[in-house]
Parts: sequence; structure tokens; C-alpha cells
Amino acid sequence: MSLHTLSFLSPRSLNFRLIASFFSILLLIFSIGNVITIQLAREQLYQQRDAQIAAQRETFRIEIEQAEQHLIADLQAQLAIITKAVRGPLQNHVSVVRDVGESAEAQIVRQFADCLRNTETSRIYSCLKVHAHHFSLDSIDLTNHLMIKTSIELLLSREELVAVEVLDWEDQLFAGYALDRDGILHPLRQRFASQRQILRRLEQPVVEDDYLGRVIFHYHTETIDAQSRRAEESIAQFIEYSDRSAVTATHQITQTRLIEGVIFFVLSLLAISIITLVTIIRPLTQLTRHAEYIAQGDWHVIQACDASVQRRDELGILIRTFNLMLETIRTTHQELKNANTCLEQKVKERTRELEEKNQQLERLSSTDGLTQISNRVKLDEQFREQLQLAQRYDAVFSILLCDVDFFKRINDTYGHQSGDLVLIEMAQLLQQEMRQTDHVGRWGGEEFLVILPETSLTDALALAERLRCTIANHTFPGGPTSVTISAGLSSYQIGDTQETMVERADQALYRAKSEGRNRVLAYS
Repeated sequence: MSLHTLSFLSPRSLNFRLIASFFSILLLIFSIGNVITIQLAREQLYQQRDAQIAAQRETFRIEIEQAEQHLIADLQAQLAIITKAVRGPLQNHVSVVRDVGESAEAQIVRQFADCLRNTETSRIYSCLKVHAHHFSLDSIDLTNHLMIKTSIELLLSREELVAVEVLDWEDQLFAGYALDRDGILHPLRQRFASQRQILRRLEQPVVEDDYLGRVIFHYHTETIDAQSRRAEESIAQFIEYSDRSAVTATHQITQTRLIEGVIFFVLSLLAISIITLVTIIRPLTQLTRHAEYIAQGDWHVIQACDASVQRRDELGILIRTFNLMLETIRTTHQELKNANTCLEQKVKERTRELEEKNQQLERLSSTDGLTQISNRVKLDEQFREQLQLAQRYDAVFSILLCDVDFFKRINDTYGHQSGDLVLIEMAQLLQQEMRQTDHVGRWGGEEFLVILPETSLTDALALAERLRCTIANHTFPGGPTSVTISAGLSSYQIGDTQETMVERADQALYRAKSEGRNRVLAYS
């Protein structure tokens, strides 16, 4: 494989980005499909689980309903039996059954023994006759009691029944028995009221032509409730087991899909790489080589690649476009060369004109228009430079501030034009008398400022005095023949600024004018 081919396999190459894009799209499609498949499988599993749970719930519900119906039917059958059993005692209107036991029997025997102790036969007969009548009533009462008690005991042997009440036609307790917490049978002395649990009741009237009373069963449904709880526990266990099974099945489906995806991605990547190598890498390698030839100026190489030009796909269109671009470049190259030559000539001329204009502007910005010496702006710039040098290297320099004496009188007597000529002549004399290193400028009006580098106050005073004498002896044309100046000097001191030095020179100038003008004084 060539270097160009290898370059297209680098992370920055178009081929690599295409393969990565295809791979990303496949990964996205597979991920979405995998998520949908797993979700559908989970939904199917949970639907099956819900269906099974619903079926179990329905089965348990039917079983519980059947058990409850069977219990009620059985109790109703027992209720019908006990109703028939108590119909006779209620019809005979026997009073409430007393608690007959061994004590009652012993009392009857004792009564008969008492009768037999009499000595007279008639009295024994009368006593036995009376007690026999009571004994007959007690026997009937005892028989009824035992019949009802036996029937109720048989009923209360059922687990569900808690109490049985037999009420007469006035809804008074005729007979009744109930089981305590220990399961022991006790007769009822009053209407039954449960203290331990919520009970259900089932009752049936006792009728024999007329209403005789009713029988009431008090029972519980703990067995059915326990069966319901066991059913719910079974359903909960089944739900837990189903959830674990669903999670396990989901994991298995996910693993299977991942294995299938890895195989699919490997095969897809291999197929995409081969297709890309044949259809993209090789043509792009050739196109890159052509672009290099164009960059090097080898235009004829592109035209020789007929095989690539004959392609009918996008790359073939791109190569033909390259050839057309090559012809366009050749045509415009010479035109651009000629235009560049003409443009360069014009740029040189314009650059020269611009430089001249800039120099002229710079000169105008720093030169006084009347005297053609430095103006106030230029003097400020030169003053700052001199101060920086003095502060950095501890250099000495002085300034000379001079003023034309009686200049207003000259303007008033000879006119402003003559005053301008005096200022022009004065500027020329200052330039002639000062050294080349000195900076001469117009400070304002008839005042001039001279910056004297590397000049002490004593040397500056001598130089200023010579200048004053030259001006005083000079003949000025076009106006007054004699003009004098007054001058003030100051020298740089540590910590000075432009304002402090000019102020001292100005004070010396003011003192020179006060002392009669035409003189030079230094600030001390």
C-alpha cells in the first residue's frame, strides 16, 4: 500500500471520516433496534406475567367464592335443622331453659325422700302427687334443654361458629350458647355481643302457623380470610419469581443481541472498508497526485490521465473540473502577471506621492507657518525627549525664553506686516546664532524658546548674551532699523518638569523686562 493510501487511513483523512460516519450510523441503527427489541421482549414477558397473574387471581377468587358459598350453604342447612329442633319448645311456649344439672337432679331426689319419711299413707300420697307434677314439668324442661344444648354443641363443633342464639317471639333470649377464647361452651344469660372480632350473622325465623321466634348463628370467616391471604402470598411470590425471570431473560436477550451486533459490525466494517478502498481511496489518491502536479506547475500531467477522466461518477466530474480549472488558470495567469506589473508600477508611484505628502504633513504639523521654525507642538515633543534624557542619564541642559521688546509698539507704528517681517528675521538670526544641536522654536506671539542640550546655566548665559548683542546690532529691513530682545534662562534640576523650567525662565524674562529690557537674566 502506498503512502497516499496510508494517508487516507489516518484519522484526519476523508476516508476515515466516511468509514467512521457509516459505522456511527450502523451503531445508531443497531442501538435503536436493540433497545426496541429488548423493550418489546420485556413488554411481552410482562404481558405474559400479567396474564398469568390475572388467571391465578381469578382462580383464587373462584375458589374463595366457592368456599364461602359452601360455608354459607352448610350453615344454612344446619340453621334449618336447629330451627326444626327448637320449633317444639317454642310452640309449647316453655320459658327460658334453666341451667339443669346434677344439683337439680339431687333436689328432685331429696324431695321424694322427704315425702317418704311421713308416717301417714295419705300424706305420703299427696306429697308424691304434688312433687310428681313438678317433676313432670322439670323433666320436660330438662328434655328440651338437653335437646337444644346437644344440637347447639354439635353445631359449635364447627370451626366457623362462635355462638348460637334462640330468640322467642318477643325477641327475648330463649336459649343460647357461645364458645369462649379457650373453646369451652358456655350458656348465654343475655343477648350475645362479640368482644374479640368482627363476626357475621346468619338467621332464620321459626314459624309454625305463627311466628314463634328465630335462630341466629354468629360465625367468622377466618378460614376463608386465611385462604385469601395465602392466595395473595402465592401471587406475590409468583410476581417476584416472574420479575427475576424477566430480568434474566432480558439479560440473555441483551447478550445475544450484543453478540449478533459485534458480528454484524465486524462484517459491515470489513465490507465498507473494501468498498471504500476500491471506490474512494484509489481515485482520491490519484486526484491528490494531480493536485500536487498542479501546485508544482506540471499542467501537462493532468491531461495525460485519460483513464481517470473517463470516469462517470463524482470523482470523474471532479477531475474534468480540474482540467477546466487548469485551462482557466493558464489563461488568467498571464493576465494577472500583466496586471500585477501595472499595479506594482502604480503602487510605487502612489507610495512615493504618499511619502511626500506625509513628509509635507509632518513638516506642516511641526513647523510654525510664519517663521518656518519649530512650533509649540514640536517644541513640547523635543522638551519631553530632553527631559527623559536628563532624568535617565543625569544630563544637564538649559532653556532660553526670549521676547521681542516693544513688539506691540512696532505693530502699532509700522503695521502688522512689518511686525511679521521682524519675527521672520528674528527666527533666522536665532537659527544662525544657535548651534546645530540646539532646538529653536516659536513659543507663542513674539516669544521664542531655545532648548540648549548639554549646556550649563553659565554657558547658556554666555550664549544668550552673544545672541542679544547680535540682534541689537542687526539692522531689520522694512520697519524699525533696531530691535532688541529680553531673555530669561533656567537650567534643569532634579525633579524638574517642563512647566517648572518654563516658569523659572519666564520669571527671569519678566525680571529682565522690569529692569529695562535689552538684557539677559538667569533664574537664581
